Amino acid sequence: MTTIGMLVFDGMTHLDFGAPFDVFSRLPETTVHVLSPRGRDTVTDLGQTVPAPQAMADAPPLDVLFVGGGPGVNALMEDDAVLGWLAARAPAAQWITSVCTGALVLGAAGLLQGHRAATHW
Repeated sequence: MTTIGMLVFDGMTHLDFGAPFDVFSRLPETTVHVLSPRGRDTVTDLGQTVPAPQAMADAPPLDVLFVGGGPGVNALMEDDAVLGWLAARAPAAQWITSVCTGALVLGAAGLLQGHRAATHW
């Protein structure tokens, strides 16, 4: 069984959540947890509400950590709770991944040190 945690946040690019969620949720023997920093619904850059039934702090152990991008990453890169959570969860994850500017959040959490990374923009 693979457990994926998708971090959603206000201002996230809608496509950065919707497309990966569609793929992840169809994988066999996989559970996808939609997580938000404080367990509240979030609103994407298109105004679409994404229900986040689980606070990131309440997530089970995760095999995959996922962070999308969008204008909301600026606030996440200064959110010590989010950055600390990512840094604490990363060692146990098999995969740490992002879309577009979500890589900036991973970098702010110190997860790209010693690794080559590429992203759009």
